[in-house]
Amino acid sequence: MSTDSPDVNSERHKLKDFAMRVRVTMTGECKCDICGIRPGVEYHEVVSRGRTQGAPDDVRLASYQPAICALLCQQCHMQIAPTTAGRKIIFEKLIWLFGIKKVLECLYAIPEKYRRGIEIPTGGEDE
Repeated sequence: MSTDSPDVNSERHKLKDFAMRVRVTMTGECKCDICGIRPGVEYHEVVSRGRTQGAPDDVRLASYQPAICALLCQQCHMQIAPTTAGRKIIFEKLIWLFGIKKVLECLYAIPEKYRRGIEIPTGGEDE
């Protein structure tokens, strides 16, 4: 159950729709960002709603930006996304879609106390 205001919830749905259009434009389809087999229909925030619960609306909206959200099938969302390997796959896909600069920009727009412990596996220290 979402604790978002109606305006924030509406904006989240618009951002999810945009994220789906990006995938269709880039790949011709909207498959799960992890398995690439089943449809990507669930919106997975890298900085989860649980982390931002009670945060101001601008923080919640920042966590819904498509450059830091994956589209996943239900199976991958439940079984793989919460794992270290799943997070690595998600970030690799987001970086491929949006570029490292945009992913970092969106992630760092969220105050550190909400994103503490979330690291991007870039394979190096260069940004």
